[in-house]
Amino acid sequence: MNLDAIRVQLLERRDATQARVANLAKRPERGEAQGFGKRIGDGTVEAISRLTDIGVGTSLEVTLKRTERALAKLDEGTYGTCDACGGPI
Repeated sequence: MNLDAIRVQLLERRDATQARVANLAKRPERGEAQGFGKRIGDGTVEAISRLTDIGVGTSLEVTLKRTERALAKLDEGTYGTCDACGGPI
């Protein structure tokens, strides 16, 4: 197992994930945000888009935590070992 190559891949994944999370967390520029409206159906596309972004953001945060854990395991010398049972992965 080439641990140096794995570290490079994990660092690239971490940086890309952090950038995506930051992009999702940006506040919309003034005049760019839309309200949901008062009638049924008003803003439905916008609402679905926001819900999708929340789901994507949650998934990205999980990916980021797992990537950080893998990097920590590399530093600890336990990469490739299961946290739960101690067996090889």
